[in-house]
Amino acid sequence: MSSSDPSPSKSAPVSGAHISEIPDAGIANTINGNRVLRKTPKLFDLAHAAIAKGIPGAWKFLSLLQGSILKDSVAAYQFTGLKPVTLYAPLFRRESSKTYDELERYDALVVDDLVRHLPSGSNAPVWFVDVGADIGLVSSQVIRRVPGLERLFAFEPNDAARPYLEAMLASAGIDHRVFNAAVAAQSGRGRLQSPSEDPSEHARFIAPDPEGPIAIMAINDLPDPAGKTIILKVDVEGGEEAVIKGALDFLRRADQFIVTFEAHPKVIKRTGHTPDDVLAQLNSIASCSVHLAGDAKVRFQSGKPITEQIPDFENRVHNLICRPI
Repeated sequence: MSSSDPSPSKSAPVSGAHISEIPDAGIANTINGNRVLRKTPKLFDLAHAAIAKGIPGAWKFLSLLQGSILKDSVAAYQFTGLKPVTLYAPLFRRESSKTYDELERYDALVVDDLVRHLPSGSNAPVWFVDVGADIGLVSSQVIRRVPGLERLFAFEPNDAARPYLEAMLASAGIDHRVFNAAVAAQSGRGRLQSPSEDPSEHARFIAPDPEGPIAIMAINDLPDPAGKTIILKVDVEGGEEAVIKGALDFLRRADQFIVTFEAHPKVIKRTGHTPDDVLAQLNSIASCSVHLAGDAKVRFQSGKPITEQIPDFENRVHNLICRPI
């Protein structure tokens, strides 16, 4: 798909333009012309062992590997759970050049809390909406660990990540749609930009541009969620409030909903948008509670800025979970 085509791919298998399947193994052979490995190279393992020990030069060594023996290598990490899934990690890409153990636990605390906050006693099927899905790191965790998951919608406008997301979802065999689009308050066009302080792909955000190459959609354009429990994960590097504005009708129609998003100190400083702005949007549907993922001890008080109540807020990224009280 071109970067201007917002059309979704639906359920397995995904397009053969991206993936060559090995039927007996159920694992892709190549993705976008890059070879898929069942086992990571020894030098890759050595580099990560050195990083774990804090050996000087270890990150530089890994970077050199990414430009040489790893430049066309993708690791196929097979994870078990409620549904088994294969996560495809491009080892040449800084953001995903990680070990099995790192990715098997990726955002596990967030997903644990999402499961814990699912409405008790509800038999409503779960739909997961992944905004800023990248290669499917969080989606793969949700597939493995969230009971009652019926359908998954993933938005990823980055051509460097989306084929691996599609391959992961195909491996799980779950009903899904992948949109080659960004998400905001309303449909339009835009382009991905990087903040001056962070050129990595994970830090890129969508900027409106009528002539831009990327389609922009709103969550309200998704199918009617009546009778469903919605889990909405938003990772858009500063556009969270706009995403929620464009999701209000969708969330209102759902049986129940949970929303998780990042509170990123540098992004908040750059945009001026705070977690309180997101919460205000959600409160327009129903009064919502806020939880800090992975830290049940934090109790947020209304009337006081959320960022002032998060321990060690300025020094790392925090994940918040909101749901109706």
